[in-house]
Amino acid sequence: MSAIPLVGLESLLFIECILDEAFLDRVDIDCYIGTPGITARLEILKSCLRELRNKMVIQDYTDAPSDESTQNEWMHNLALSTDGFSARALRKLPIQAAALFLEVTVLELSSG
Repeated sequence: MSAIPLVGLESLLFIECILDEAFLDRVDIDCYIGTPGITARLEILKSCLRELRNKMVIQDYTDAPSDESTQNEWMHNLALSTDGFSARALRKLPIQAAALFLEVTVLELSSG
């Protein structure tokens, strides 16, 4: 055992290409953690929507599907369409959509 403490280094993929190759050769464990799978994407999106509802940023609308199976199918299709998104991008997606909707609504009200 070495008397030198262990050091952990996290790096994004695009940062790895600028790290010194000699440094990278000394790395004992090089582990790639990919993007979230379908189940994780679905849970991330659901939790973000729950939080937006709890904070009253969004609300359920009368024209939204009322039965749970249709809602689940819609959410599943949304999660399928976000393949390759990072967890961070998934968490930002509902907020960006709400902001875009609010911006359009404000524009419609001010032009009317």
